[in-house]
Amino acid sequence: RSLPKERWQHICRSTLDLFPEANIVFTGASSDRAFVDEVASNLPKNRIRYVIAVSAQKLLTVYAHARVNVTVHTGNAHLINMLHARAVTVNFKGVHMFRFSYNPNGRELFSQEGCTCHPLERKCSVVEYKGQGYMACLFNLKDEDILREIKHVYTEHE
Repeated sequence: RSLPKERWQHICRSTLDLFPEANIVFTGASSDRAFVDEVASNLPKNRIRYVIAVSAQKLLTVYAHARVNVTVHTGNAHLINMLHARAVTVNFKGVHMFRFSYNPNGRELFSQEGCTCHPLERKCSVVEYKGQGYMACLFNLKDEDILREIKHVYTEHE
């Protein structure tokens, strides 16, 4: 929920268009299911998979074998990057403990535009959109930049 559902829908649809052989696998907790269902609602059902509320072993296996993991700044982002799995992490600008540069197979993105995030010192700047607040360093990323990094990681080891 770090970006509006319409943005995730566009990113997912564009990824499927770029890679006709690919599927989208959504992971998360049971509480994420409603949002995931909204994002997936306009995507081809035969190219969508759900790995929701599963064991850590299954989740780590999915992450380790994914062609590219697209994640946000969560605990799962740490798991994905600690595995050195192929990843694009949509992150907030902050302190070094939230950096994922240790993953040689990963890319990390955040926007400098309007971003004042430093979670240990001050609150993050927020962009209001359709009644919801989103961190500026995530919201102000362009979908095209996220898609460029997905394409890079997806095709890097072909």
